[in-house]
Amino acid sequence: MRLAALVMGVFVLVGATADSASLTEEQQHLLDRHLSGRVSEAPVSCIHAARVASPRDLIVVSDRILLFRVSTSLIYRNDVQQDCPHMALSPYIPNIASHGSSICRGDIVTTDRGSCVLGEFVPYRTPR
Repeated sequence: MRLAALVMGVFVLVGATADSASLTEEQQHLLDRHLSGRVSEAPVSCIHAARVASPRDLIVVSDRILLFRVSTSLIYRNDVQQDCPHMALSPYIPNIASHGSSICRGDIVTTDRGSCVLGEFVPYRTPR
């Protein structure tokens, strides 16, 4: 049992390192600027679309990472399930096809050059 937990821990660390290594210095700076000082919480499957009120509240970090700013104290990080072609370079805001009043894991993100699928939403909150 301990070996399985250790192996899973190694996979998580390797995945986090690989993800960070794939970001450019500028992208890492953008990610750090928005999430620094915040504490991550357990992932959720959906967020209310109305809470992401304006296009300014959707921050494209890379072809793989989106940030949804809900308030000054809460940002959700979403790592899409596969790279979204040229999302970080596009001058256009990605379009998210959601159903109903929520944006959920599995919803489609469309850019001017392709599409991808949203992953889970990890909340990052400013500690009180």
